[in-house]
Amino acid sequence: MKALLTGKALRRLGGRAYRFCAEPDCDVVYFDRDTGSVFGKRDLEVRVGLKESSDPIPICYCFDLTVADLRMGIDVAGMIGAEVRAGHCACEVKNPQGSCCLGNVSVALA
Repeated sequence: MKALLTGKALRRLGGRAYRFCAEPDCDVVYFDRDTGSVFGKRDLEVRVGLKESSDPIPICYCFDLTVADLRMGIDVAGMIGAEVRAGHCACEVKNPQGSCCLGNVSVALA
């Protein structure tokens, strides 16, 4: 999470147990219930694909793939799978959700 916050937002970091808000229509990205600390979309250096409705909508942060790439017929899942097998991903650092993007790719393909 820290790696994705803007400098200004990073200076407000006060919580210890931040969670990711997966609600697409909510501006909040990270929150800590105990401290009331909240970070919204504008506090991050990257666009949060799950919370965007206009291009570019990131779908894979490690390899700079977007929903538009899916629309063009690129085998995004195959590309990501190959890179993950090669040990090239850094999802826990680059993806705002802190997890592999293949789940988001599957949802977008459905």
